[in-house]
Amino acid sequence: MYIKYLDNIHNLNNYHSIVKGGVKDNCIHLLEEGHFIAIEFLNTDSRDYILSQIWYEITENKKFFDIDDIIETYYEAKKYNL
Repeated sequence: MYIKYLDNIHNLNNYHSIVKGGVKDNCIHLLEEGHFIAIEFLNTDSRDYILSQIWYEITENKKFFDIDDIIETYYEAKKYNL
């Protein structure tokens, strides 16, 4: 599956694991041989939401997941408690 975030495209098939991490624990790390890519979010709630959405998209056998499409809507909804 391919994911798009901040106009960067990642093929999840190239990574061994997807884990939580970061200094403020607000990142998703895509682990590869000897290094990782960090996808950073504003807080742990948004990180957990996107991680659950990635899992849902994987289980539904989707080929593409555009985080850019939903993250701003998610932030606005949280801002107004929707």
